[in-house]
Amino acid sequence: MTRCGWLLWALLLSGLGAGCPTEPVPDPPAPQPVHQYLAGTSQYTGPTGQEAPAARVLIHRVLDPTDDTLLEDVHQQASATTWDHYEVNGDIEPDTGAFTLAFFDGYGTFEGVGTLTAGAPWAWTAWESRSEYVDGPYVGSYVLSEDTLDDDGLRAVKQIFSPDDHAEGSVLELLEWTDAAAWQAEVDAISD
Repeated sequence: MTRCGWLLWALLLSGLGAGCPTEPVPDPPAPQPVHQYLAGTSQYTGPTGQEAPAARVLIHRVLDPTDDTLLEDVHQQASATTWDHYEVNGDIEPDTGAFTLAFFDGYGTFEGVGTLTAGAPWAWTAWESRSEYVDGPYVGSYVLSEDTLDDDGLRAVKQIFSPDDHAEGSVLELLEWTDAAAWQAEVDAISD
């Protein structure tokens, strides 16, 4: 055996030559919740094309891989002086991309199902959903939503339907990324 051969053999025997660890490899860190802060507008367009004034919207999204959940804290301007506030609670199946959601918007309870359609788990960039009123004055009415996230923020296109599938208009939401401090400052200003 050549001198290099002996050296390689000695390294292999010592556990160093093959890159074998001499100590156990630590477990990767536990996944952490992902917080996303968005601020922008929501605009309703009626079935004949009439547009309502754009309403300010603030959303804090928390994607939590520790329990496969999604929480959205939503503040939406209802008039020049009033705001609606609701929380969207969702359960995610990260392996399939399926999710369920529920929230009360002041008129009734929405329940929905959806699919995460693009992006890596816990960094999804697109999804679609169908949500329906299950109680209240609009029971049976439903919304089809297509949402995308990119470097600019969130774009959501929502089509609204009556229980008999009649188109009732659409909503376009355009929200930009913001940070926790700016988001909270705007929420605090609403409360004053």
